[in-house]
Amino acid sequence: ELQGRTVVAENLPDDHSYQNLEKIFGVVGNVKAIRICHPPESNSSRPKGDFLMSNKIHALIEYDNTVIADKAVEKLNDERNWRKGLRVRLLLRCSPKSVLKNRRNFDGILIDDEMPSYESGED
Repeated sequence: ELQGRTVVAENLPDDHSYQNLEKIFGVVGNVKAIRICHPPESNSSRPKGDFLMSNKIHALIEYDNTVIADKAVEKLNDERNWRKGLRVRLLLRCSPKSVLKNRRNFDGILIDDEMPSYESGED
């Protein structure tokens, strides 16, 4: 449920201080938490495909509930200015399907309905 009430904001304004982001995102409802995420260093040892989030500065904004988070996406996402405008999307929707496809349960075993089937002629 936490992911459903958290939004990811990219193309942040020049003044992306906690207080300024709280003003911007508080317009649609009560903000519970804000986390400003700086990109990893370019000489980092992380593989290129390891980024689930943006490789630019972005913020995670947590709201009280999913209704307010949806409203934030609807009201604050600036689609008219795709180059410089604020981009807001639900955190829930930013995990690529390839990551979810290979998810494992807590024991590290593939979830039953996702088990690969192997056919062999031997018994």
